[in-house]
Order: sequence, then structure tokens, then C-alpha cells
Amino acid sequence: MTHIRKRRHQLYHKSRGLAVLSVLIVVAIFTLGFFYIIQTNSLIGHSYEIREQRQYLEELSTKEHDLEMQAAVLRSPATLEKMVGHLGMIEVRDTIYLDSNSTVAIR
Repeated sequence: MTHIRKRRHQLYHKSRGLAVLSVLIVVAIFTLGFFYIIQTNSLIGHSYEIREQRQYLEELSTKEHDLEMQAAVLRSPATLEKMVGHLGMIEVRDTIYLDSNSTVAIR
């Protein structure tokens, strides 16, 4: 009789140990799955931000190109000549340089 009790007791402890191990394995799987979902969600969020920043960079590059073209047009001799005419500027013929030793006063 005692031999049967010992055998039952051993089987009980063995099956109890397997049950605890099974529960731990299930908890570990759920925990790893949870962290996997969190990491995937974070990766998707960063991917979306990168895509937005690339689009913004493309827009800025286009604007930069447009501004460079506009600056080139404004620097052209024909445009400068038109601006000079609209501002009423004339060509200087007699240039007078001031000597650093001379005194100058404003009226």
C-alpha cells in the first residue's frame, strides 16, 4: 500500500511540475508576442515618420530649385537693366574719391 501511495505522490508531483512548466511556457509566449506587437507598432510609426520627412524634403528641394531659378533670373543683365531704369538710376561719369585725411560734413 505504501508503495502505491509513493507512486501516486510521485506522479502527482511530476504532473504538477509539468503543469507549472506549461503555464510558464504559455506566459512566456504571450509576453514575447506582446513585445513583438509593441516593436512592430513602433517600427510602423517610425516608417510613417520617415515617409513624411522624405516628402517634406522633396518639397523643400523643389522650392530650393525654384528659388535658385528666380535668383538667376533676377541676376541677369536684362533684369538688372530694367530695375535700374525703374529706380531712376543713372550712370556715374565723374567719380570723386575722398581722401582719409580730408574732413567731410553733412549739411
